[in-house]
Amino acid sequence: MQIKADIVGRPLAAQNRVLNWRDTMNFAASVEDVNPWYLNDTRPEGILVPPLYAFALSWPLVTSMQSEAGDAIDPQIFMRMVHAGEHLLFKRPITPADNLTLSGVVADLRNTKAGAIVTARIEAVDSDGEAVFVEYSSALFRKIEAESEAHVGDPLPAFPAMGAEAPDWEQDIEISRSAPYHYDAATQIVFPIHTSHVFARSVGLGGTIYQGGALLARAAATIVDREGDGKPWTLREIACRFGDMVIPGTPVVVQGQRIEGMRGGFTVLNDRKRPAITGGFVLNPA
Repeated sequence: MQIKADIVGRPLAAQNRVLNWRDTMNFAASVEDVNPWYLNDTRPEGILVPPLYAFALSWPLVTSMQSEAGDAIDPQIFMRMVHAGEHLLFKRPITPADNLTLSGVVADLRNTKAGAIVTARIEAVDSDGEAVFVEYSSALFRKIEAESEAHVGDPLPAFPAMGAEAPDWEQDIEISRSAPYHYDAATQIVFPIHTSHVFARSVGLGGTIYQGGALLARAAATIVDREGDGKPWTLREIACRFGDMVIPGTPVVVQGQRIEGMRGGFTVLNDRKRPAITGGFVLNPA
């Protein structure tokens, strides 16, 4: 089975997402982010939305790829799909009062040693038509080939080289056994590899694994707290590639590296000291 090149350029099903404070607070709680900017609605400024909630907003577009793919991807291939990477660019903070329209397109198809990677470009605009965020979400189809590589639109944003220096700081985080279920419920990102042991074993895993998007949200929260003085708007861009699995009920370590030019690199290691998030970087305003 192969993924046909004509998947590239196909639009994703546009979505309107009306936010509300209850859902955004539940998301913050699901990734144990207790930043007052997300939870304390007595603040005169009101509350904001955790930046990585963006992925929960765009998930319906990502899943629409299956219905929009036609004969470009055999439906059985979707059983082999895993989250490969994320790249988010924020134009402004997301608020619980936002009414967002999201649209997207399959922008890129390429082969790797592990399988074919499909990247979707998704843009969210507010009710005034102003951009709120742009997302590049990549999915790896394990052990599946693309018949040929293809691309539409602007080049994918580059991952800057972060260097091989030792991290400047580390922070341990415990991923509870119930964490995947909390994230599933708060985001409505339903993918049974994370919540059904039967399904996970049917695709060759020993059991359920923690969601990559949730792990990235935990890392982003750590970075905002440590490097951004807890201010969500300091996170203007974040990207990473997902690597080794994180098993619920085990600890991870977030490692941060300060780079000149207000950039920072980060990695997340699982309990086996293997990179579960690699090539991570953030961009904060001066």
